[in-house]
Amino acid sequence: DPNLVKFGIDIAKLDNSNGNIIWYKQYRTYRNYMCVTLHQDIEIDILDNDDIIIAGNTAMQELNGQLYDHKGLLFKLNSAGDSLWCRFYNVGQPEDMSQFNDVIPTNDGGFLAVGFNVPYNYSYRTGAVLVKTDSMGLAPNAITLSLDEIPYRTEPRVIIYPNPAEEFVIVKIDQTTELKQGVLHIYNTDGKQVLTHEVSTGSNKINVSKLRAGIYYYRIYNTHSSNIIEGKFIVL
Repeated sequence: DPNLVKFGIDIAKLDNSNGNIIWYKQYRTYRNYMCVTLHQDIEIDILDNDDIIIAGNTAMQELNGQLYDHKGLLFKLNSAGDSLWCRFYNVGQPEDMSQFNDVIPTNDGGFLAVGFNVPYNYSYRTGAVLVKTDSMGLAPNAITLSLDEIPYRTEPRVIIYPNPAEEFVIVKIDQTTELKQGVLHIYNTDGKQVLTHEVSTGSNKINVSKLRAGIYYYRIYNTHSSNIIEGKFIVL
């Protein structure tokens, strides 16, 4: 939400052969789901039964008038992307900041998450965090997170591939979008329009072989000339 500067998590399963979206989910965990620092990545693992385990971080809501800091988070979903459970882990003092950088399943059906901890009083600079959970994500000081599943977005969704491209790109516009007919405008990094192409819902193949190698930006306008979506791609 750009107005509130709050972050959720987008999870999508794609068909590896064509890039089509099989399912798409959005969740919001408490106040924020976010990477705390640039070196943090969101870890994901597919379990033997096709369930999904995700390690990341959440910023907690205000408790007793105080905004607690980020906590390491584990989020388990089934193979359809439906939430099974979501928990954060109060490692150390409640005011400490914890962060998960990786998670692996263990032979007993539980999980092992690793990251670091920064004490609220800076009694030391940074420490390591190692949390072992059972199959339900339970561990000492595990706290169940409330989750909001955000309804599937109604604004137009576009996938552009291959990216980087060489001779052509496919601009795939989701069939559920309100866009039926529109125009794709492609610009170079100087802001000069270099190509236009009519597009519609479904897959649109566009020849980019005459474009020089580099980064290009696109905007799609509907028939009423209102900007509905934009992005970028690379030509090799």
